[in-house]
Amino acid sequence: MKYTNDYLDIYTDLEKKYLVIDSIKKYKSLVWSNGNATYPIQRWFQFKEAYSLNLLPTLLSNWDIDLSTIKKVLDPFCGSGTTFLSIQKLAKAQYINDIQCFGFECNPFIHFVATTKSSWYKYTPSTFKKLNEEVLSNHEITPISIPELSTFQNQNIFSRKALYRALRIRKRISRKRSIEKNLLLLGLSSVIEPISNVKKDGRALRIVKKKNRKSLPYLLQEAYKNILNDLLVAEHEYEKINSIIILGDGRKLRNDIGERDSAIEDIDLICYSPPYLNNFDYSEIYKMELWANDLIKDSEDFKNLRLKTFRSHPSIKFTQGYTYQENSKLDGFKKIIKQLINSIPDDKYKSRREGLIKGYFDDMYISLKNQYEVMKKGGWLFCVVSNSKHGIPIATDLLIAELANEIGFTIKAIEIARPMGKRVGKSDFLRESIIVIKK
Repeated sequence: MKYTNDYLDIYTDLEKKYLVIDSIKKYKSLVWSNGNATYPIQRWFQFKEAYSLNLLPTLLSNWDIDLSTIKKVLDPFCGSGTTFLSIQKLAKAQYINDIQCFGFECNPFIHFVATTKSSWYKYTPSTFKKLNEEVLSNHEITPISIPELSTFQNQNIFSRKALYRALRIRKRISRKRSIEKNLLLLGLSSVIEPISNVKKDGRALRIVKKKNRKSLPYLLQEAYKNILNDLLVAEHEYEKINSIIILGDGRKLRNDIGERDSAIEDIDLICYSPPYLNNFDYSEIYKMELWANDLIKDSEDFKNLRLKTFRSHPSIKFTQGYTYQENSKLDGFKKIIKQLINSIPDDKYKSRREGLIKGYFDDMYISLKNQYEVMKKGGWLFCVVSNSKHGIPIATDLLIAELANEIGFTIKAIEIARPMGKRVGKSDFLRESIIVIKK
C-alpha cells in the first residue's frame, strides 16, 4: 500500500480492508464497569477499568457462539477477573461445568483481587463470619509502622487515626490461618481509598475534599456484610468453575519465573482488554493497595513492578527493544508505524510519543503472537481497546487488527462500541472498539 504523510490516508485504507461496524447501541453500556457494583462477588472491589459482566455474554450471543463448544478460556490481562465471573454466570444458566479458565495478571494486588473473587466457592460463610467478627471486635492497640510510601506519610491524605486503625486491622488479619483471611484482606483493601483524601482519577491519584465521609469501622463492616451475603447466594448465580490465574506476563503467557502452564493450549476463547495507549500506569493507580497489603516493601520493588508492565505509559524508562522490527513479514506494518510517527507534531513530546507507540505495538505483537500459538483452530478472540491521541489520533483498533492479520488471524470485524471524541477532541478515530478475531 502507498501512503502520503497524512495519517488519515493510512486509517482510510485500513478501514477499507476490514469490516468496521457501528455497534454503539449494542455495546456502549458494556465496555465499562457499568452495573458491576450491583452483582454478587463482582462488587467486592471496585475496579474502574473493568468492562461489564454482561459484555462477554452479549458478544457470544451476537456472534452465535455456543458456550457448550468452549472448553478452555484465556484472559491474558485479566484485571479483577470479570471474564471468569462472566463465564461462571453463563455456565450456571446453561448447566455447564466442564470449562477451564486461565488468566494472567502482573500486578500482585490486582492478581489477588481476581484470584479471591473467582475462588468464591472455596470459602465457608460461617468461618468468614466468625473471623470478621473477631477482627472487628478486637480493639487491641499494638505498635505499628507506616509504609514508606509518601502517600501514607502525608497527613493531608490519611489521618493518622484512620491509617493506624487500618494497619492494625491488617496486622490482626495476617495472624489468621484459614483461607477466609483473603476475604478479610479484600474487604479492608476496598476501603483504603474511601478513608483517604484521594480519588483514582484517570492515570493518577488526586487529592479531593470528601464530604460526609464514613468511618473505617462502618465501611469495613458494610464491606464484610456484602461479602457474607454474596457467599450465601453465589452458588445460585455462578457455577463452580476453577480459574487458574497466574501472577506473570500476559504478553508471553508465562509466570514470574518464565514458565508456561502446559494446560494453556488448544484455547477455544480468548477475551481481554489490554492496557490502553493512554499513559495509564496501573502500578501508580493501585499503589495504595499494593503497599497497604505489604505486596510492595520499598521503592526498588515498585520500580521492578513498573518494569514488568505493558509499555503503555512513560512512568519508567523501559529497556527492551522492539521485536516486531526484526520480523521481515511485518514490513508493511513497520511502514505504517513509521508513517504515523512522521505525522506526529515535531515538538518536545515527539521522542516520548515515538517510544510509547513503538513499545505499545511491540507488546501487542508479542501478545498476539503468543495467543495465536495457544489458540485452537476455529477459536474466537475478543479484544476490547480504546484509541487515543498522541499529537495525532492513534487508531489502535485498526493497528491491532492489522498486526493480528499479519500474524495469521482472520479479522471478522471491528465493532465500534463507544465514541470518545468528547474527551480528547473530535475525530472519527477516537473511539472504543471490540476487535472480533478468529483463528
